[in-house]
Amino acid sequence: MTYCRALALCLSARTICSLCVAVLFVADTFFTGVLVPRVWPAPHRHMRLMRHLTSADWDNAAIEKSNLPRYMLSQKSFEEVPVWILSLQRSPERRASILVQLTAANISFEFVDAVDGQGLLPAEEVEEYIKGSRLQLYHSADPYMRAKAGCDLSHLRLLHRLVAEGQDAAIIIEDDAILLQEEAVPFKKRLRRLFNQLPNDWELLMLNSCFSFPSKLVGAGVRQFRGGVCTLGYVATRGFALKMS
Repeated sequence: MTYCRALALCLSARTICSLCVAVLFVADTFFTGVLVPRVWPAPHRHMRLMRHLTSADWDNAAIEKSNLPRYMLSQKSFEEVPVWILSLQRSPERRASILVQLTAANISFEFVDAVDGQGLLPAEEVEEYIKGSRLQLYHSADPYMRAKAGCDLSHLRLLHRLVAEGQDAAIIIEDDAILLQEEAVPFKKRLRRLFNQLPNDWELLMLNSCFSFPSKLVGAGVRQFRGGVCTLGYVATRGFALKMS
């Protein structure tokens, strides 16, 4: 009887130990990536699992990008890149604000009416591009998620337009952006300098980011983007647009 009890205790201890190891393995897989590469359900409409990059992966990628030839853009080509300003028709004060800034910066642009989340959104586009919990919240008539869905569809429409018009790239800015103007180096000139510091295989240049992770330089004034919450402006290439659509 004593032997059986000891055996049961031993098996119980082994079971607990195995469970602890399994929990640590799963936690490492999804959160830390020390033992195995991290994976996480990606917020993509196909909901596939994606491998998360480790810090070493990011550092190696930054070194590789910094050693690539630069994306040199002529003045003529830079002037031909369209500037699209996403703006809601019901926000004239925002339009007026960005209009003053862009005019002062001598930037030609086009206002594009954004999809208004307060109105009736196209059902086909919502079902195609809004997935998972965000779609559930959208259907629950959550005001924030409806606005978010409208914003997402606005950007996706512009990426489709980029491809349809045969553009190589486009500058997309939301109407509540504030352009930093420096007398020594105006916004437009600084933007062109950034273009010429990009690695030649770039696909997306974020003009700002919210709560982004620290990252390494891949060119003068250009940092590797490791993730963040939002942006008010970016430059997208045709290659990026095709991947997103």
